[in-house]
Amino acid sequence: MTEKEFINEMAEHIIRDESSLFLGAGSSCSVGFPSWGKLLEECAHKLNIKITKDTDLFSIAQYFSNRYGKTELQKIVKSVLNKKFEFESELLNSIMDLNFKNIWTTNYDSVIEDNLSRRRIISNKIIRDSDLVSLVPQTDVNIYKLNGDVSDSDNIVITKADIENYNDNHQLLLTFFKKELISNTFLFLGYSFSDTIVLSCLSFISTYFNDKNNFHYTIIEKKNTCQHKSFIEDLEKRFHIKVLQVKSNNEIPNILDRLVNKMRSYRIFISGSFINLNDDDDKFANELSKELTYRLLEKYQIYSGMGYKLGNYISGYGLNYLSEEHFTNIEHHLIMRPFAEHMSEQQIHNHRENLIDQCQFAIFLFGDSKHRNENHNSIGVWNEYQIAKKNRKVIIPIGSSGFESRKIYNDILNNITQYPYLEKYINILGESRDASRITDIILRIIAEYNSHL
Repeated sequence: MTEKEFINEMAEHIIRDESSLFLGAGSSCSVGFPSWGKLLEECAHKLNIKITKDTDLFSIAQYFSNRYGKTELQKIVKSVLNKKFEFESELLNSIMDLNFKNIWTTNYDSVIEDNLSRRRIISNKIIRDSDLVSLVPQTDVNIYKLNGDVSDSDNIVITKADIENYNDNHQLLLTFFKKELISNTFLFLGYSFSDTIVLSCLSFISTYFNDKNNFHYTIIEKKNTCQHKSFIEDLEKRFHIKVLQVKSNNEIPNILDRLVNKMRSYRIFISGSFINLNDDDDKFANELSKELTYRLLEKYQIYSGMGYKLGNYISGYGLNYLSEEHFTNIEHHLIMRPFAEHMSEQQIHNHRENLIDQCQFAIFLFGDSKHRNENHNSIGVWNEYQIAKKNRKVIIPIGSSGFESRKIYNDILNNITQYPYLEKYINILGESRDASRITDIILRIIAEYNSHL
Protein backbone atom coordinates (compact mmCIF):
# COMPACT_ATOMS: atom_id res chain seq x y z
CA MET A 1 0.00 0.00 0.00
CA THR A 2 1.07 3.61 -0.45
CA GLU A 3 1.99 5.98 2.36
CA LYS A 4 -1.04 8.15 1.64
CA GLU A 5 -3.37 5.15 1.82
CA PHE A 6 -1.80 4.04 5.08
CA ILE A 7 -2.13 7.50 6.68
CA ASN A 8 -5.71 8.07 5.52
CA GLU A 9 -6.96 4.64 6.53
CA MET A 10 -5.12 4.41 9.84
CA ALA A 11 -6.11 7.95 10.84
CA GLU A 12 -9.76 7.16 10.24
CA HIS A 13 -9.61 4.08 12.48
CA ILE A 14 -7.85 5.99 15.27
CA ILE A 15 -10.26 8.93 15.05
CA ARG A 16 -13.23 6.53 15.27
CA ASP A 17 -11.70 5.13 18.46
CA GLU A 18 -11.50 1.60 17.08
CA SER A 19 -7.74 1.03 17.06
CA SER A 20 -5.02 -0.54 19.20
CA LEU A 21 -1.24 -0.48 19.10
CA PHE A 22 1.12 -3.45 19.15
CA LEU A 23 4.77 -2.73 19.89
CA GLY A 24 7.58 -5.18 19.24
CA ALA A 25 11.24 -5.13 20.18
CA GLY A 26 12.04 -2.44 17.59
CA SER A 27 10.41 0.23 19.73
CA SER A 28 12.63 -0.60 22.70
CA CYS A 29 15.73 -0.95 20.55
CA SER A 30 15.24 2.67 19.49
CA VAL A 31 16.20 3.79 23.02
CA GLY A 32 19.14 1.41 23.31
CA PHE A 33 17.55 -1.71 24.75
CA PRO A 34 19.00 -4.87 23.23
CA SER A 35 17.19 -6.98 20.67
CA TRP A 36 16.06 -10.37 21.89
CA GLY A 37 19.06 -11.93 20.19
CA LYS A 38 21.39 -9.58 22.07
CA LEU A 39 19.50 -10.27 25.28
CA LEU A 40 20.31 -13.96 24.99
CA GLU A 41 23.85 -13.46 23.68
CA GLU A 42 25.46 -14.42 26.99
CA CYS A 43 23.31 -17.55 27.20
CA ALA A 44 24.27 -18.59 23.68
CA HIS A 45 27.94 -17.94 24.41
CA LYS A 46 27.87 -20.24 27.44
CA LEU A 47 26.17 -22.91 25.33
CA ASN A 48 28.77 -22.42 22.59
CA ILE A 49 25.98 -21.67 20.09
CA LYS A 50 26.16 -18.87 17.53
CA ILE A 51 22.99 -16.84 17.10
CA THR A 52 21.94 -16.17 13.49
CA LYS A 53 18.84 -14.63 11.98
CA ASP A 54 17.31 -18.13 11.73
CA THR A 55 18.04 -19.14 15.35
CA ASP A 56 15.02 -20.12 17.45
CA LEU A 57 15.65 -17.89 20.47
CA PHE A 58 13.05 -19.64 22.61
CA SER A 59 15.12 -22.80 22.14
CA ILE A 60 18.34 -21.00 23.16
CA ALA A 61 16.62 -19.87 26.37
CA GLN A 62 15.30 -23.39 26.91
CA TYR A 63 18.72 -25.02 26.44
CA PHE A 64 20.26 -22.56 28.88
CA SER A 65 17.49 -23.16 31.39
CA ASN A 66 17.95 -26.93 31.05
CA ARG A 67 21.68 -26.69 31.78
CA TYR A 68 21.94 -23.81 34.28
CA GLY A 69 18.40 -23.46 35.65
CA LYS A 70 15.54 -21.01 35.08
CA THR A 71 16.70 -18.78 37.95
CA GLU A 72 20.08 -18.18 36.30
CA LEU A 73 18.33 -17.35 33.03
CA GLN A 74 16.10 -14.83 34.80
CA LYS A 75 19.13 -13.20 36.46
CA ILE A 76 20.78 -12.61 33.09
CA VAL A 77 17.60 -11.11 31.63
CA LYS A 78 17.09 -8.82 34.64
CA SER A 79 20.73 -7.70 34.69
CA VAL A 80 20.48 -6.59 31.06
CA LEU A 81 17.04 -4.97 31.21
CA ASN A 82 17.68 -3.16 34.48
CA LYS A 83 20.60 -1.22 33.05
CA LYS A 84 20.05 2.49 32.43
CA PHE A 85 18.99 3.38 28.91
CA GLU A 86 17.71 6.51 27.22
CA PHE A 87 14.05 7.23 27.95
CA GLU A 88 13.21 8.84 24.65
CA SER A 89 13.78 8.39 20.94
CA GLU A 90 12.37 10.04 17.84
CA LEU A 91 10.42 6.86 17.11
CA LEU A 92 8.95 6.57 20.61
CA ASN A 93 7.99 10.24 20.74
CA SER A 94 6.13 9.83 17.45
CA ILE A 95 4.44 6.68 18.74
CA MET A 96 3.37 8.38 21.99
CA ASP A 97 1.88 11.30 20.02
CA LEU A 98 -0.62 8.86 18.50
CA ASN A 99 -2.30 8.62 21.93
CA PHE A 100 -3.42 5.00 21.73
CA LYS A 101 -5.55 3.91 24.70
CA ASN A 102 -4.72 0.21 24.40
CA ILE A 103 -1.12 -0.91 23.85
CA TRP A 104 -0.09 -4.55 23.49
CA THR A 105 3.52 -5.69 23.53
CA THR A 106 5.80 -8.72 23.77
CA ASN A 107 8.55 -6.59 25.38
CA TYR A 108 9.63 -7.24 28.97
CA ASP A 109 11.01 -3.73 29.64
CA SER A 110 9.26 -0.63 31.02
CA VAL A 111 9.96 1.71 28.10
CA ILE A 112 6.27 2.30 27.32
CA GLU A 113 5.29 2.97 30.93
CA ASP A 114 8.29 5.29 31.46
CA ASN A 115 7.46 7.38 28.39
CA LEU A 116 3.81 7.67 29.37
CA SER A 117 4.80 8.66 32.90
CA ARG A 118 7.07 11.41 31.57
CA ARG A 119 4.02 12.80 29.80
CA ARG A 120 2.00 12.56 33.03
CA ILE A 121 -0.26 9.92 31.50
CA ILE A 122 -1.63 7.29 33.87
CA SER A 123 -1.15 3.71 32.68
CA ASN A 124 -2.36 0.35 33.93
CA LYS A 125 -0.12 -2.67 33.35
CA ILE A 126 -1.63 -6.11 32.66
CA ILE A 127 0.93 -8.94 32.72
CA ARG A 128 -1.08 -11.97 33.85
CA ASP A 129 -4.67 -13.23 33.67
CA SER A 130 -5.44 -12.15 37.23
CA ASP A 131 -4.65 -8.52 36.32
CA LEU A 132 -7.71 -8.44 34.04
CA VAL A 133 -9.94 -8.53 37.13
CA SER A 134 -8.64 -5.10 38.17
CA LEU A 135 -8.79 -3.60 34.68
CA VAL A 136 -9.77 0.07 34.97
CA PRO A 137 -11.66 1.33 31.87
CA GLN A 138 -11.14 4.97 32.92
CA THR A 139 -7.34 4.63 32.95
CA ASP A 140 -5.68 6.78 30.30
CA VAL A 141 -3.74 3.84 28.79
CA ASN A 142 -3.86 0.08 29.33
CA ILE A 143 -0.62 -1.80 28.58
CA TYR A 144 -0.98 -5.53 27.94
CA LYS A 145 2.34 -7.39 28.21
CA LEU A 146 1.84 -10.77 26.53
CA ASN A 147 5.27 -12.13 27.46
CA GLY A 148 5.35 -10.72 30.98
CA ASP A 149 7.38 -7.98 32.62
CA VAL A 150 10.90 -7.65 34.02
CA SER A 151 9.38 -6.65 37.39
CA ASP A 152 8.03 -10.20 37.66
CA SER A 153 10.83 -12.21 36.07
CA ASP A 154 9.55 -15.50 37.51
CA ASN A 155 6.63 -15.34 35.08
CA ILE A 156 8.19 -14.00 31.89
CA VAL A 157 7.63 -16.05 28.75
CA ILE A 158 11.08 -16.83 27.39
CA THR A 159 11.71 -20.58 27.01
CA LYS A 160 10.27 -23.13 24.62
CA ALA A 161 8.36 -24.68 27.52
CA ASP A 162 6.82 -21.27 28.33
CA ILE A 163 5.54 -21.03 24.77
CA GLU A 164 4.23 -24.59 24.76
CA ASN A 165 2.32 -23.95 28.00
CA TYR A 166 1.18 -20.45 27.05
CA ASN A 167 -2.38 -21.34 26.13
CA ASP A 168 -2.94 -23.08 29.47
CA ASN A 169 -1.31 -20.37 31.57
CA HIS A 170 -2.76 -17.30 29.81
CA GLN A 171 -6.23 -18.35 28.67
CA LEU A 172 -8.00 -15.12 29.67
CA LEU A 173 -5.31 -12.81 28.32
CA LEU A 174 -5.33 -14.66 24.98
CA THR A 175 -9.13 -14.48 24.83
CA PHE A 176 -8.98 -10.75 25.53
CA PHE A 177 -6.33 -10.30 22.84
CA LYS A 178 -8.39 -12.20 20.26
CA LYS A 179 -11.45 -10.15 21.14
CA GLU A 180 -9.52 -6.94 20.52
CA LEU A 181 -8.04 -8.26 17.26
CA ILE A 182 -11.62 -8.84 16.11
CA SER A 183 -13.14 -5.55 17.31
CA ASN A 184 -10.22 -3.16 16.72
CA THR A 185 -7.75 -2.33 13.99
CA PHE A 186 -4.16 -2.87 15.16
CA LEU A 187 -1.07 -0.95 14.15
CA PHE A 188 1.99 -3.20 14.55
CA LEU A 189 5.26 -1.31 14.98
CA GLY A 190 8.78 -2.62 15.57
CA TYR A 191 7.43 -6.14 15.30
CA SER A 192 8.98 -8.97 13.27
CA PHE A 193 5.91 -11.27 13.10
CA SER A 194 8.00 -14.23 14.19
CA ASP A 195 6.14 -14.74 17.48
CA THR A 196 3.89 -17.79 17.33
CA ILE A 197 1.53 -16.42 20.00
CA VAL A 198 0.42 -13.46 17.90
CA LEU A 199 0.46 -15.27 14.56
CA SER A 200 -1.58 -18.17 15.91
CA CYS A 201 -4.24 -15.73 17.17
CA LEU A 202 -4.37 -13.95 13.81
CA SER A 203 -4.52 -17.28 11.97
CA PHE A 204 -7.29 -18.58 14.24
CA ILE A 205 -9.41 -15.46 13.66
CA SER A 206 -8.85 -15.50 9.90
CA THR A 207 -9.83 -19.18 9.69
CA TYR A 208 -12.84 -18.76 11.98
CA PHE A 209 -14.23 -15.87 9.94
CA ASN A 210 -13.34 -17.49 6.63
CA ASP A 211 -11.00 -14.60 5.72
CA LYS A 212 -13.76 -12.00 6.19
CA ASN A 213 -12.22 -10.47 9.30
CA ASN A 214 -10.90 -6.90 9.51
CA PHE A 215 -7.44 -5.81 8.34
CA HIS A 216 -4.57 -4.54 10.49
CA TYR A 217 -1.55 -2.41 9.53
CA THR A 218 2.21 -2.45 9.87
CA ILE A 219 5.30 -0.63 8.57
CA ILE A 220 8.25 -2.80 7.53
CA GLU A 221 11.63 -2.08 5.99
CA LYS A 222 11.69 -3.26 2.38
CA LYS A 223 14.14 -5.93 1.25
CA ASN A 224 14.65 -6.95 -2.35
CA THR A 225 14.62 -10.69 -1.85
CA CYS A 226 12.17 -13.35 -2.97
CA GLN A 227 11.79 -14.54 0.62
CA HIS A 228 10.83 -11.03 1.81
CA LYS A 229 8.28 -10.61 -0.98
CA SER A 230 6.72 -13.94 -0.06
CA PHE A 231 6.72 -12.92 3.62
CA ILE A 232 4.82 -9.69 2.84
CA GLU A 233 2.36 -11.56 0.66
CA ASP A 234 1.79 -14.08 3.46
CA LEU A 235 1.10 -11.29 5.97
CA GLU A 236 -1.46 -9.70 3.69
CA LYS A 237 -3.24 -12.81 2.46
CA ARG A 238 -3.10 -15.16 5.44
CA PHE A 239 -3.02 -12.79 8.40
CA HIS A 240 -4.90 -9.75 7.00
CA ILE A 241 -2.03 -7.32 7.65
CA LYS A 242 -1.75 -4.37 5.25
CA VAL A 243 1.93 -3.55 4.85
CA LEU A 244 3.54 -0.18 4.17
CA GLN A 245 7.11 -0.88 3.07
CA VAL A 246 9.80 1.76 3.59
CA LYS A 247 13.37 2.03 2.33
CA SER A 248 14.67 2.48 5.87
CA ASN A 249 13.22 2.24 9.36
CA ASN A 250 14.52 5.78 9.85
CA GLU A 251 11.52 6.93 7.77
CA ILE A 252 8.99 5.61 10.27
CA PRO A 253 9.00 8.56 12.74
CA ASN A 254 8.25 11.02 9.91
CA ILE A 255 5.42 8.83 8.63
CA LEU A 256 3.95 8.63 12.13
CA ASP A 257 4.25 12.41 12.48
CA ARG A 258 2.25 12.80 9.28
CA LEU A 259 -0.31 10.36 10.68
CA VAL A 260 -0.55 12.50 13.84
CA ASN A 261 -1.10 15.61 11.69
CA LYS A 262 -3.83 13.81 9.77
CA MET A 263 -5.55 12.91 13.04
CA ARG A 264 -5.26 16.50 14.27
CA SER A 265 -6.99 17.65 11.09
CA TYR A 266 -10.21 16.10 12.42
CA ARG A 267 -10.01 18.09 15.66
CA ILE A 268 -11.28 21.64 16.11
CA PHE A 269 -10.45 23.76 19.14
CA ILE A 270 -13.03 26.43 20.00
CA SER A 271 -11.85 29.33 22.14
CA GLY A 272 -14.09 32.05 23.54
CA SER A 273 -16.15 33.33 26.42
CA PHE A 274 -18.54 36.09 27.34
CA ILE A 275 -20.00 37.58 30.50
CA ASN A 276 -23.15 39.48 29.57
CA LEU A 277 -24.27 40.17 26.02
CA ASN A 278 -26.95 42.50 24.74
CA ASP A 279 -29.98 40.86 23.11
CA ASP A 280 -28.61 41.03 19.55
CA ASP A 281 -25.20 39.60 20.53
CA ASP A 282 -26.78 36.87 22.65
CA LYS A 283 -29.05 35.86 19.77
CA PHE A 284 -26.01 35.74 17.45
CA ALA A 285 -24.01 33.71 20.00
CA ASN A 286 -26.88 31.27 20.37
CA GLU A 287 -27.41 30.82 16.61
CA LEU A 288 -23.71 30.56 15.79
CA SER A 289 -23.00 28.10 18.60
CA LYS A 290 -25.79 25.80 17.44
CA GLU A 291 -25.00 26.00 13.73
CA LEU A 292 -21.27 25.60 14.23
CA THR A 293 -21.52 22.78 16.77
CA TYR A 294 -24.09 20.75 14.85
CA ARG A 295 -22.27 20.95 11.55
CA LEU A 296 -18.76 20.41 12.90
CA LEU A 297 -19.83 17.28 14.76
CA GLU A 298 -21.08 15.71 11.53
CA LYS A 299 -17.44 15.05 10.63
CA TYR A 300 -15.05 16.44 13.25
CA GLN A 301 -14.28 16.37 16.96
CA ILE A 302 -14.71 19.51 19.06
CA TYR A 303 -12.22 20.41 21.80
CA SER A 304 -12.83 23.21 24.27
CA GLY A 305 -11.70 24.52 27.64
CA MET A 306 -15.32 25.47 28.47
CA GLY A 307 -14.90 29.25 28.29
CA TYR A 308 -17.35 31.15 30.50
CA LYS A 309 -20.95 30.88 29.17
CA LEU A 310 -19.86 30.15 25.58
CA GLY A 311 -18.67 26.73 26.79
CA ASN A 312 -22.21 26.05 28.03
CA TYR A 313 -23.62 26.93 24.61
CA ILE A 314 -21.13 24.68 22.78
CA SER A 315 -21.47 21.73 25.17
CA GLY A 316 -25.26 22.06 25.36
CA TYR A 317 -25.78 22.03 21.60
CA GLY A 318 -23.11 19.36 21.24
CA LEU A 319 -24.94 17.06 23.65
CA ASN A 320 -28.22 17.76 21.85
CA TYR A 321 -26.75 16.84 18.49
CA LEU A 322 -25.08 13.65 19.72
CA SER A 323 -28.29 12.61 21.48
CA GLU A 324 -30.39 13.25 18.37
CA GLU A 325 -27.97 11.23 16.24
CA HIS A 326 -27.85 8.43 18.85
CA PHE A 327 -24.13 8.67 19.53
CA THR A 328 -23.31 6.92 22.81
CA ASN A 329 -19.59 7.67 23.05
CA ILE A 330 -20.03 11.38 23.72
CA GLU A 331 -16.48 11.91 25.01
CA HIS A 332 -15.12 10.73 21.67
CA HIS A 333 -16.85 13.55 19.77
CA LEU A 334 -17.07 16.37 22.31
CA ILE A 335 -13.96 16.87 24.42
CA MET A 336 -14.65 19.50 27.07
CA ARG A 337 -11.81 20.22 29.49
CA PRO A 338 -12.80 22.97 31.95
CA PHE A 339 -10.20 24.79 34.02
CA ALA A 340 -10.10 23.88 37.70
CA GLU A 341 -10.74 26.78 40.06
CA HIS A 342 -7.39 26.67 41.89
CA MET A 343 -5.02 26.00 39.00
CA SER A 344 -1.74 27.88 39.07
CA GLU A 345 -0.80 30.11 36.12
CA GLN A 346 1.61 27.44 34.89
CA GLN A 347 -1.03 24.72 35.17
CA ILE A 348 -3.50 26.86 33.23
CA HIS A 349 -0.91 27.45 30.52
CA ASN A 350 -0.06 23.73 30.32
CA HIS A 351 -3.76 22.87 30.15
CA ARG A 352 -4.24 25.25 27.22
CA GLU A 353 -1.16 23.98 25.41
CA ASN A 354 -2.25 20.37 25.79
CA LEU A 355 -5.73 21.06 24.43
CA ILE A 356 -4.57 23.14 21.48
CA ASP A 357 -1.70 20.77 20.64
CA GLN A 358 -4.17 17.97 19.88
CA CYS A 359 -6.00 20.05 17.26
CA GLN A 360 -5.09 21.45 13.85
CA PHE A 361 -7.70 24.22 13.84
CA ALA A 362 -8.50 26.95 16.38
CA ILE A 363 -11.69 29.00 16.09
CA PHE A 364 -12.02 32.20 18.15
CA LEU A 365 -15.44 33.53 19.19
CA PHE A 366 -16.29 36.59 21.33
CA GLY A 367 -13.77 36.64 24.19
CA ASP A 368 -15.02 38.69 27.11
CA SER A 369 -14.15 37.62 30.65
CA LYS A 370 -13.42 38.79 34.19
CA HIS A 371 -9.73 38.17 33.55
CA ARG A 372 -9.05 41.30 31.51
CA ASN A 373 -6.87 44.40 31.46
CA GLU A 374 -6.66 47.71 29.61
CA ASN A 375 -5.46 45.93 26.44
CA HIS A 376 -7.52 42.76 26.40
CA ASN A 377 -11.17 41.84 26.96
CA SER A 378 -10.04 38.28 27.76
CA ILE A 379 -6.45 37.53 28.69
CA GLY A 380 -7.19 33.78 28.45
CA VAL A 381 -8.50 33.92 24.88
CA TRP A 382 -5.54 36.08 23.83
CA ASN A 383 -3.15 33.56 25.42
CA GLU A 384 -4.83 30.74 23.53
CA TYR A 385 -4.35 32.71 20.32
CA GLN A 386 -0.65 33.11 21.10
CA ILE A 387 -0.30 29.36 21.73
CA ALA A 388 -2.13 28.52 18.50
CA LYS A 389 0.05 30.96 16.57
CA LYS A 390 3.28 29.64 18.11
CA ASN A 391 2.30 26.05 17.25
CA ARG A 392 1.30 26.95 13.67
CA LYS A 393 -2.35 26.04 14.00
CA VAL A 394 -4.92 27.06 11.40
CA ILE A 395 -6.49 30.06 13.14
CA ILE A 396 -10.02 31.17 12.23
CA PRO A 397 -11.12 34.37 14.02
CA ILE A 398 -14.79 35.37 13.92
CA GLY A 399 -14.17 39.12 14.07
CA SER A 400 -17.88 39.93 13.78
CA SER A 401 -18.45 38.40 17.24
CA GLY A 402 -16.46 41.28 18.76
CA PHE A 403 -14.44 41.53 21.97
CA GLU A 404 -11.10 39.67 22.03
CA SER A 405 -11.93 37.82 18.81
CA ARG A 406 -12.12 41.20 17.07
CA LYS A 407 -8.67 42.06 18.38
CA ILE A 408 -7.33 38.71 17.12
CA TYR A 409 -9.08 39.31 13.79
CA ASN A 410 -7.44 42.74 13.43
CA ASP A 411 -4.02 41.30 14.29
CA ILE A 412 -4.42 38.69 11.56
CA LEU A 413 -5.85 41.21 9.08
CA ASN A 414 -2.75 43.38 9.53
CA ASN A 415 -0.58 40.34 8.76
CA ILE A 416 -2.86 38.59 6.28
CA THR A 417 -0.03 37.38 4.01
CA GLN A 418 0.96 35.03 6.84
CA TYR A 419 -2.51 33.47 6.65
CA PRO A 420 -3.07 32.71 2.95
CA TYR A 421 -5.93 30.30 3.71
CA LEU A 422 -7.92 33.28 5.09
CA GLU A 423 -7.28 35.86 2.37
CA LYS A 424 -10.46 35.32 0.35
CA TYR A 425 -12.65 34.87 3.44
CA ILE A 426 -11.32 37.43 5.89
CA ASN A 427 -13.87 40.16 5.09
CA ILE A 428 -16.82 37.81 5.61
CA LEU A 429 -15.41 36.64 8.95
CA GLY A 430 -15.11 40.25 10.04
CA GLU A 431 -18.51 41.51 8.89
CA SER A 432 -21.11 38.74 8.64
CA ARG A 433 -23.58 38.04 11.43
CA ASP A 434 -25.20 35.21 9.49
CA ALA A 435 -24.49 32.02 11.48
CA SER A 436 -25.07 29.74 8.52
CA ARG A 437 -22.80 31.71 6.20
CA ILE A 438 -20.00 31.93 8.76
CA THR A 439 -20.20 28.18 9.37
CA ASP A 440 -20.10 27.54 5.62
CA ILE A 441 -16.86 29.55 5.42
CA ILE A 442 -15.31 27.78 8.42
CA LEU A 443 -16.08 24.36 6.94
CA ARG A 444 -14.69 25.45 3.58
CA ILE A 445 -11.43 26.66 5.16
CA ILE A 446 -11.06 23.35 7.00
CA ALA A 447 -11.83 21.26 3.90
CA GLU A 448 -9.44 23.28 1.70
CA TYR A 449 -6.61 22.94 4.20
CA ASN A 450 -7.18 19.21 4.68
CA SER A 451 -7.25 18.58 0.94
CA HIS A 452 -3.52 19.30 0.86
CA LEU A 453 -2.60 16.84 3.63
